[in-house]
Amino acid sequence: MGNTFLSGGMKAVKYLLLFFNLIIFLAGATLAGLAIWLAVLYQNFQQMSISLAVVNYILIGIGVLIMLLGFFGCCGAAMENLCLLYTYSILLIIVLVAEIVLAILIFSFKERTEEEIHRMMIDYSTAGASSDKQDLMKKIEQQFNCCGIAGPTRTDCQDTNKQVRSSPFPS
Repeated sequence: MGNTFLSGGMKAVKYLLLFFNLIIFLAGATLAGLAIWLAVLYQNFQQMSISLAVVNYILIGIGVLIMLLGFFGCCGAAMENLCLLYTYSILLIIVLVAEIVLAILIFSFKERTEEEIHRMMIDYSTAGASSDKQDLMKKIEQQFNCCGIAGPTRTDCQDTNKQVRSSPFPS
């Protein structure tokens, strides 16, 4: 195992590593918990598009990965175990590379994602859509207290006090 007779500076580093990795572990648990909560709460959105469900499951995976990262960091520092600290280092590099790739993808596909969501919402709210799709769109509108994607065009929307958004994204 590790050396139990650490100098003052190394003890401080050990406890700082423990503290910050505990925070990382709790942040990962929070992210995974919120993603699971969103998956349960907003099932209507996940029925609209498989890509919306995939994003949510990716968030759950990232939360679990961050929890593992914090766990290996805490245990490696507490027990002064090199194997756990090497695993921690490798996971840290994986997370860093994934963050860089994710930032590039988000920047590259932002407009395309907005257009896809806008198109899906229009397709689901038109008269030609199946009754299941129209019912799903009405549930979403009720949940967000809005009516229509581009204005109250349906007869059930015209006499309401609901807000009308020109974009599916909050402003």
